[in-house]
Amino acid sequence: MKKKYTKQEFENLDFDNKCAIFETVLTDDYFSGQEKINFYFDGDINIKVLSPTPKEEQEREDREFKVLLDKLTIKLFRSNEWIELDIDEILK
Repeated sequence: MKKKYTKQEFENLDFDNKCAIFETVLTDDYFSGQEKINFYFDGDINIKVLSPTPKEEQEREDREFKVLLDKLTIKLFRSNEWIELDIDEILK
């Protein structure tokens, strides 16, 4: 069921829901933003389990990802007071 969300209501959604919405609604911006963050990867593509991300890298990634989500939220609400979404449909 579709529901209208103000910017404040949208900002109060949990992290995973916001990411799923951006992935669906602002696909190119979301994924190109992730590329710019340059998530940590140790380079060994033959391993089955990724090594843990160093703490400093994780903190940097978290900060930059928050900035990305803030920028996408601004873009989503740039010319709208509210947006109408069916989150259940997006999360399927």
